[in-house]
Amino acid sequence: MEISNITSDQVEEAIKQFYTSGNGGQSQVHQWLTVIQLSPHAWQIVWDLLSLDKPTEVQFFSANTLHVKVSKFWREVPEANRDELQSKLLSLSVQYSRGPKVVLNKLLQSVAAFLIHTVEGHEIQRCEEILASVASLVPPPSNLLLEILTLLPEEFQNTSFLQNQRGLVRNCLLKLFPKVLTVAQDALLSSLPESEIPISALRCLLAWIQLGVSLADIEPLFPAILGTVRQPSMAASALEVLSSMLTQGDSSRYPHVVQRMLEQLFGLEDFLLEAEAQEDMDLMSSIYAVFIGFGECHTKLILQWIVEGGHSKELALKLIHLILKCTALPGHYPVDEVCSEQAFTFWYLLQDEIIASSTTPVGMLEIQNVLYPIYKTLVEVLLTKGAYPAYVDSWKADEKESFRCYRQDVGDTLMYCFSLLHEIMLELLDGFLEKVVSEYQPDRWQALESVLHAYCSIADCIDSADTVAVPKFFHVVPVIQETGNREVISTTLSAIGSYAEWMVGQPSLVPKVLPLVLNSIAVSQLAGAASVALKELARDCQEHLTPFAPQILDAVQNALGSSEIRSPEKVRLMYPTGRVLSLLPSNQILQYLDTLLSPCIGELQALTQLEASMEVKNNLVVYLKMFGMLCSCLDLNPDSEEKKAVVQTPGTCQPVLLIVQQLMPTLRHISQNWCGNCEIIEGVCSLLKQALSTLKDDSAPMVSDLVTMAVNMYQMFPHPTILELGKQLIVMYGGEIQHSGALGSFFHQVCSSTLRLCDDNRFREQTDTMEAFLSLLAHALKKHPKYLTHPSLNLNEVFQLGVIALGMPETPTAKAAASFLSHFIHRSRDLEPLLSVMNAQGEFLVHHTLRFIGGESPRANSDCMTDVLLALNKKFTDSLSRWLAASLSQDGFPTPRVSPQQKENFCKSILRERTNKRKLGELVREFALVCRGLVSTEYGGQSIPLPTITENHAPHVMIPLDFP
Repeated sequence: MEISNITSDQVEEAIKQFYTSGNGGQSQVHQWLTVIQLSPHAWQIVWDLLSLDKPTEVQFFSANTLHVKVSKFWREVPEANRDELQSKLLSLSVQYSRGPKVVLNKLLQSVAAFLIHTVEGHEIQRCEEILASVASLVPPPSNLLLEILTLLPEEFQNTSFLQNQRGLVRNCLLKLFPKVLTVAQDALLSSLPESEIPISALRCLLAWIQLGVSLADIEPLFPAILGTVRQPSMAASALEVLSSMLTQGDSSRYPHVVQRMLEQLFGLEDFLLEAEAQEDMDLMSSIYAVFIGFGECHTKLILQWIVEGGHSKELALKLIHLILKCTALPGHYPVDEVCSEQAFTFWYLLQDEIIASSTTPVGMLEIQNVLYPIYKTLVEVLLTKGAYPAYVDSWKADEKESFRCYRQDVGDTLMYCFSLLHEIMLELLDGFLEKVVSEYQPDRWQALESVLHAYCSIADCIDSADTVAVPKFFHVVPVIQETGNREVISTTLSAIGSYAEWMVGQPSLVPKVLPLVLNSIAVSQLAGAASVALKELARDCQEHLTPFAPQILDAVQNALGSSEIRSPEKVRLMYPTGRVLSLLPSNQILQYLDTLLSPCIGELQALTQLEASMEVKNNLVVYLKMFGMLCSCLDLNPDSEEKKAVVQTPGTCQPVLLIVQQLMPTLRHISQNWCGNCEIIEGVCSLLKQALSTLKDDSAPMVSDLVTMAVNMYQMFPHPTILELGKQLIVMYGGEIQHSGALGSFFHQVCSSTLRLCDDNRFREQTDTMEAFLSLLAHALKKHPKYLTHPSLNLNEVFQLGVIALGMPETPTAKAAASFLSHFIHRSRDLEPLLSVMNAQGEFLVHHTLRFIGGESPRANSDCMTDVLLALNKKFTDSLSRWLAASLSQDGFPTPRVSPQQKENFCKSILRERTNKRKLGELVREFALVCRGLVSTEYGGQSIPLPTITENHAPHVMIPLDFP
């Protein structure tokens, strides 16, 4: 049926069917109703459906349709009909002023959209007349006018404008604010009991503030808004408006206005005290949020006031002390209080402004004299607030997690404090540490743990060259170990790990901390922190660990043999094991490896004999990760003075090579039995890649075995990590004659297996594999193109696969395809087999590239098409001209929206750009917009996709409105 013949009764029946049919029927009805809603015919049927006697769902659909038409299809409204449309909108709004609310809201949105388009036409006087009409049609105490005024900024944000129009419309819209101010002021002074009018006024003001109303313009209303805070029903809305006023973008332009407002704002202090007395956390949080938001927005002004002195300085300090009071609220977050976490950002912004301040030396001295004592007090507050409560075990899981995040914020804030205070803070922490250690009691460990947490937080800020201000906690580590308190020891271990890099210049501290670390790695509650600390010590202080190598390796062996530690710790412990072993002579390395690894290898082999299960799979993954970690860091190549001093036996074989050779039969067995499991295959390939990275040229003896395993795995289960392993092999050994046969076989087998994915139409479900395959091809072309010239390789099919992948929606896959095709094009001029493919497939490539630009690929991938066209234009300019002409000469290609003249201009422009990728990219993006019909819109903002319908019509046809 043609849309122009559809009646309002049919639409009403379809709406009823939509609400009563199941999911299957709903989809079709929804599509049909969407077509009706977006068609010009909607103007002719919507009014009947808005009759007051219609069901609510019919009224809502019609009101929503009216809003869509007015907001998105304004061009369909002839100028001669706009007065009549205005009259109908206002009349309907009055009729529905008592509900249903959902229908009224949509009608008012339509009125707001009408006003936006009126403002767009710079008809400000007409807008004022419309608003006056609303006030006269529904006089106070109705809030109809307030609702429309509230919706105006929202409708502005949701409306798409042509270029440079948004700012002009916004400026015109702001000219209506005096009217808004008057209406809001009258509403706020309304004394009607239980009236919603003042709350509506606050919502209206909030919307206009967010639009960007000048702070100076809204200042006259500040006392009235402040007065509503004390009314329980209005407090939350009023405080939100105050916060928005004081933090809006241009408020810094009016320092005197801001100062006057802050003076008035302090009138809420007594109200805040009442909220604290009543333990009304929500109200306290909202009031503090206003002051803190002010502080965050005006840190520069606060510093300026402090330098100026006098009354301004008093205001600034009063504000800072109020925020400090919020930070120091009694109790523990989040159980006893929920406000203190709001202040963290303020303290960061203030210290950042202090550091960046360009005031005079005298001004900086004043700032330091005034604010540094406050930051010193803040440190003391944070040490208290960051301490664990004695009853934390009784907390719920979400409360514990909130407190964990809170402590992280406390640590960050302590770091900001240190960036200002430096030695002052270290002296403060040293004093606190001395006190809590001397007063330590087993049941009052929280203070000691909190100070240690503070040391841990500032570790990254301490200069590695600073050997004077040595944190005192290093000297109390033995005392801490004697406490036996696991929370305290765990935090100490974290601090040791944090200071590992700093200890490079303090080797005498290593023996002080190492016993605690080694004694903790086999304790279940401490193994996590201890293994991290040992890993960081091995990474940063490796050269200082040689005298302690036997102790470390024995402790690791005991921990691995323990059932107390979890899998992540076992994997992590392989890192310090490899780093420490690298310091030893080769004969000692082999002895320790035999002791350490034999049990692990035996358990790994035993797992391969068990029936497949989730537990077996998880254990296999752990052992693969352990061996992979060890292979990544056990390296005898002398890249440090300490390792150079180690005397190795001449002709010593790299231990990692021996490990991999010993593991190879087991790995081969695992890869065959678990070929369909992603985690297992990733574990095997990751282990082998790490071994290759460590061994480098020493890995040559195992290349043949690795290639055979990779081929077998990929044939059974195409996976991207196998291709990444193959890429690493080709990059490392692709140029060596003795390995070219094996690698060539691997390359051809991989290509054949990947092409079979296309035959089975599975490649779109494995885009990560396609990406890895194309990356492998690109690297081969770049480094060793000979692998693509083998006669047995069907290069035409490989090329076509790259072209198809270029149009895939996943951007990484499209980029990999573009890289492969670009390298292929560049290399083809030097290699006959590649040139033959280009001559045979060039038109196919260009044709599909144009299709992708025209809409078959996301616009985000247009740069990929640019890379291909640029390569073609550099190497095949004449051929590109023919290929472009052959495709673009077809009617309706790549889309019917492009005219022959536009296609001709595009073709000429493309052929001119042989070097400028940026300009070529602009041409491609512009052509893509033309093909999609999005030119002259705010990047397609006004384009609404239409479902396929039987009647051809343009969505913006100018037709008369049919008012009943």
